[in-house]
Amino acid sequence: DQRAWVTVKTATLTKAPTIGEPVLVTLEIINSGKTPALNATIGGSVISRSIISEKDFQDATIYKPVSVMVIGPSTVVTIFLDTSDAVRQQEQIDALGKKNTIYASGFLQYDDIFGKQHRTKFRFKLLPEDYARHMTTLAAAERGYEGKLTKEQIDGLVKYVRSLKK
Repeated sequence: DQRAWVTVKTATLTKAPTIGEPVLVTLEIINSGKTPALNATIGGSVISRSIISEKDFQDATIYKPVSVMVIGPSTVVTIFLDTSDAVRQQEQIDALGKKNTIYASGFLQYDDIFGKQHRTKFRFKLLPEDYARHMTTLAAAERGYEGKLTKEQIDGLVKYVRSLKK
């Protein structure tokens, strides 16, 4: 098959949530096909909840388009999604590490060179454990320890960070 094959490969927290800023998630999008994806439109949003229902994802306005582009074959593209509201209080940040789950959800739509349109919905779930692990890894990277810590050391740091929040 010669057409474009585009998908959202990963969703990761971009940086530690900060008071006064929205929560930011990085999406890695890849075209694993042999031809370009034309008019590629990516839209979505980030939400955080302790309890979630399908209704939270039904409002079409949360899927605001963030980019329109051409994605070449064998190309990886990075896109950023964020929450519609900024973090207002430290309690919101603390809840992310304890009980809330962050969801990056949206759509990816593109045309192949043969004139056919393709549309995919995506939803990534970043669990509180993933958040704690990611924040520990980010902190290590910011201090120059990236690539120098073993998985066991990172797990130990995550456990320690969680114990501080109790």
